[in-house]
Amino acid sequence: MTSLHHLRFLGMSRQLKSDDSIDNEKTVVDNRIPTQTEKEKKFLRSTAEWLIRTARVPPHSFVDRMGPVLPFDDSLQSLLEGEILKIHEERKDKAKKFLKDFDGKLTISYDRVAYDDEWLAYDEEYDDSYSKDGPVLHKAFVNLSVHFVDRNWNVRKWILRYSPIEFERVEKVEVKKFKKVILDYEIEDKVSTIVVPNHGDKRFDALRKWIEKKGENPIDPCFFRICCCSDLFRLMAGDLFDDMDLLLEDIRVLVGWGKMSSTNWNVTLCSLQEALDMEDKKVFEEDEYYQDFDQPSEEEWMMVRTFCKLAGCIYKVAKELFEGGYSTSNVYFHLLAELKGMLNQELMSADDDYFLCKAKKILESFTAQRRLTMTKPQKLKLFWTIYAIYMLSMQLAILEFLKFEGSSRDFDESELGSYLKEPVMEWNKDFKALQWWREKSPQYPILSRIARDILSIPISRATSYDAYVADQRECPEFVVTMKAKVVNAMMCSKRWSRL
Repeated sequence: MTSLHHLRFLGMSRQLKSDDSIDNEKTVVDNRIPTQTEKEKKFLRSTAEWLIRTARVPPHSFVDRMGPVLPFDDSLQSLLEGEILKIHEERKDKAKKFLKDFDGKLTISYDRVAYDDEWLAYDEEYDDSYSKDGPVLHKAFVNLSVHFVDRNWNVRKWILRYSPIEFERVEKVEVKKFKKVILDYEIEDKVSTIVVPNHGDKRFDALRKWIEKKGENPIDPCFFRICCCSDLFRLMAGDLFDDMDLLLEDIRVLVGWGKMSSTNWNVTLCSLQEALDMEDKKVFEEDEYYQDFDQPSEEEWMMVRTFCKLAGCIYKVAKELFEGGYSTSNVYFHLLAELKGMLNQELMSADDDYFLCKAKKILESFTAQRRLTMTKPQKLKLFWTIYAIYMLSMQLAILEFLKFEGSSRDFDESELGSYLKEPVMEWNKDFKALQWWREKSPQYPILSRIARDILSIPISRATSYDAYVADQRECPEFVVTMKAKVVNAMMCSKRWSRL
């Protein structure tokens, strides 16, 4: 008994020693001291990835703040910039492959952003050639982004190019930048739509023909230009602002607001509505505090009332489009029809010449600009074109699938025919179109792919806060002090980190 116990003990001891030796060997390998070169390489990589991920600090500012405590010489900035460019090239290759292999259509949007001090700093003593991060190298940028819904039904927006341009008050679209991006990413046969500013340009016809020729689709190709919906509202609000600059300043002084310099027309609407409510309650007339101020005349209050009433109609629709959190806001085109109905109603009930003139002007602006958005015939053409493309590639496969699965749908009945027999759902503002099509994709494989392509098309280049900007949208402040290549690398690479 004792000998057996002793043998077992010896066996366990040997096993423990053997296991310990293995662990010790692993520990030696895992705890190998890296060389100084390896440490520096790892530091540069992780720091460059952090700068790209946070997208707030330019490399030279990081070096200025952290350089004195880091064991690097004066070359740290160039090393970091080189590492950022290297990461960009690596991720760009993956992004290009993803887009080339993507089994759907893509939308490209064109946006122009600028350094805000270019138009907000009117003080002659103000030096707008410097920012908090150093000398300003660029004051305006073009942002070309691609929009799509991936195979997991997630809405994606990737920046493909972020390049500096010469600053101009009037926004002009450089069509050649579209061509350069499309060729660079080899997506000539993928692009179906572009989203651009709200102005006509014959150069887009040449771009459309170029894409249709390059795409080499198996049937008559389609390509559409959609103008930005937030631009439409901005231009309409701008018409209401005409001849109100001095009046806005008088009301600001009267009510005691801070500097009324917000570039968002919805903020101005809220402020003027507050002043109008005070006027309706006779606060300015009865409160002695306001007697020493110059107060607007009845005609000027009518101007404010006109602005609030008409801009209020615009805001009701804009709020649904831009603040509802809908990732597929193009399903809410009917709201534009509702806006036209509200404006027509205000026009018919107008009892003042000034109000009548303003209502007519913004209604005419709305009608003219809306023609540049995607109309119902265009949407139908886009639907039928994509439908035909997918039918050509999937018809036989779908038929075999239905036979194998024993589907209740007749073999001679099309997906579209079956879909049209679905009962009409009751309206629900919380309805999620993408989620519905995702659940129905096994039943409607072709139509669901079309839904992915069409629902990925945005109706605005900006959403949320930026959708209300009355002037040009602002670029991030940190980009204005960086070299052009580094700006492009940092802005593009952020969204590609998970590839």
